[in-house]
Order: sequence, then structure tokens, then C-alpha cells
Amino acid sequence: MKKIIIIITCFIGLSGAFAQQRGMFHNPVIEADVPDPSMIRVGNYYYLVSTTMHLMPGCPVMRSKDLVHWETISYVFQRLTDLPRYDLKEGTVYGRGQWASSIRYHDGRFYVWFSPNDEPHRGYIYTAEDPAGEWTLVSRPPHPHDASLFFDDDWTVEILGLYDLALQGIKITDDESTNRWYLEETIKKKEEQVNE
Repeated sequence: MKKIIIIITCFIGLSGAFAQQRGMFHNPVIEADVPDPSMIRVGNYYYLVSTTMHLMPGCPVMRSKDLVHWETISYVFQRLTDLPRYDLKEGTVYGRGQWASSIRYHDGRFYVWFSPNDEPHRGYIYTAEDPAGEWTLVSRPPHPHDASLFFDDDWTVEILGLYDLALQGIKITDDESTNRWYLEETIKKKEEQVNE
């Protein structure tokens, strides 16, 4: 009986190794809840971010060479502080928080956009040179639902929202007041164009 179990175990192990060599894998390739994925490829790696809602640290950054074997290499933020509810004071943010992130790579830097489905209805744009390292908050634009980042040639970032088809231009700089001014001016111009 022991010989039969050993033979069956060896057969299963060898067939699994053979299947991996032929590129056959089982689904799901990530055995976890990974909703709203956004993925890019930079060099030899694929990078993926996902929704964590009210859980923190938030917005996991995952990396893979083959789209099958993934590792979590960092989190974009440690905590959100817009409302006391994020600390379970004055209520809860269950089902809110960080949603539908967008990851992009532009001119040697990684960028992640996401927006909480909650007050103050402002999104977050974080950046990092090394996606496994520390992420820095660079802008808090208004909230379009399930948006995505698009980099234009002049460093304008368009945030493309789904429901309202919002186009909001943001100039990425180190000066937060410049970011805010550029955003307000761009939105005003776009509103004028729509109303013409």
C-alpha cells in the first residue's frame, strides 16, 4: 500500500511540474480577493494594483515576471485620514475607502490614482521611483468614479472617469499649490468648452 501511495504522489508531483513547463496553470492564479485590478508592464515585470476598500495598509502593489507567480512588494499608503470613521470613530467606512486604482509608468516614475467613495470626494495621486519602496502623495484632485490616469506629452495627466466622462488635467509638480491652481484652471477651461 505504501508503494502505491508513493507512486501516486510521485506521479502527481511530476505531472504538476510537467504542466508548469508547458505553461498550464490553474485559475485563479492569485488565490486571494483582488478586485478592480489595474496592470502595466515595465521592463521585465508586470505590476498590478488592486482595491482594498476600508482595509489598511491599502492599495497593494504586486509584481510578476510571467502573470502567474505574483508577489506583494509594497502598499501605496499606510492609512487614510480624511474622516474620523477611518479610525472607527463617529461611524465606519465599511465598503468605502480606496477603490479602483489606476497604475501608470511615465518618465522613470510609477503613479497610482484612486478615489474613496466618500467625503470629501477627492482622489489621491501617489508616485514612486521604486514600486517596492515608499510612495509619496502628490495631488488630491476631485473624484470621478472608477477613473484612470493618462499622461499627455506635456506632463498633463488626464483623469478619465467612467460615469461622467470627466477629463481633469493635473500638472504633476512638487509644489502642491501649483497642482491645485493648475487643476482649478484646467477644470474651469474644460467647463467653458463644454458650455460653448
